[in-house]
Amino acid sequence: MVVRARVQSGTFSDDTVGGLSVQRVDWLTAAGMRKVTVQGYRSALRPLVVLLGDMKVIDVRTSDVQRFVSWVLREGSTTGKPLSPRSVKYALTAASQLFGRAVTGDVIAQNPVKPDVYRRKTKATAKRSGADFWARPQVDAFRAVADADPPGAALRLTLAGMTRSEVHGLTWECVDLDAGTITIRQGRVALAGKPEDGQDHSCAVDAPKTDQRWRTHPVETFEPGTLAALRSLKAAQAADRLRAGSAWTDSGFVVVDAVRRPEGPERYSERFRKLAAEANLPAIRLHALRHSLVRRDRCAAVGGRGLVRAHHGGVPRDILPGAWRGGHPRRDGTG
Repeated sequence: MVVRARVQSGTFSDDTVGGLSVQRVDWLTAAGMRKVTVQGYRSALRPLVVLLGDMKVIDVRTSDVQRFVSWVLREGSTTGKPLSPRSVKYALTAASQLFGRAVTGDVIAQNPVKPDVYRRKTKATAKRSGADFWARPQVDAFRAVADADPPGAALRLTLAGMTRSEVHGLTWECVDLDAGTITIRQGRVALAGKPEDGQDHSCAVDAPKTDQRWRTHPVETFEPGTLAALRSLKAAQAADRLRAGSAWTDSGFVVVDAVRRPEGPERYSERFRKLAAEANLPAIRLHALRHSLVRRDRCAAVGGRGLVRAHHGGVPRDILPGAWRGGHPRRDGTG
């Protein structure tokens, strides 16, 4: 029975409305979300539950949300340091959906998470270090350093426009070395709160989350030299198999360690940062490298809107001009 009905019947009590911790669990278990999505929301909502978890959902006001924003920007991370404005936005986006579910269920009258609460505050406190994107010469400088790295083929896939989850979800059966293409049909991501030890229990494999990401990708067209790097990687793994003997694990993944266990995605990001520093490049996030590549291809007019979108599996709306923002390729890689 919803809150209003209980009030009208005289049976309402504060005890009938759960706290934020309970509401979060109810939402995550009842929403039918993918495992990866649940882990992401659980991680995003952690700071909110730490500060406001004992409050009743019905008692949370916009002023409490503002207090939360101030707290996380001051000391809200797990280490007691400020949470990044980007993480604050993730937390509040998840919180908005959490309270929105309470509104839909007639538990509360209105959502206390207002858009201007976090847009204004995060923009005012955002202090980016380094650049947001790399220019073409900087991408070229990174490639030169990455090619000398043992798993350079994986980094070539990143330079060809694939996301980290796509690179780590790629299996050899989806690589066509003759055609110079890769079929992307799954991603592999690290689960929040799990140990990053390179084993499958710390990660989840799932289908691409949008049709834009489900595609056949002409990696050699956009990043010449990728096929040669992949052939060298495959030969190196064959040699590793002989050396590993019975310790060899036939996982099928492309990005693996010396006994073919899948590599932890976070380690990949750490190596990206390390190589960028070796190349004396401005610090950017791994995902921002995709934005750099989109800008490069846009400036070079590589194939027009359709091919750029197929190349990158969907592009950020703030990166491409308005005329390039509509539509997406179908799962067969066309369109």
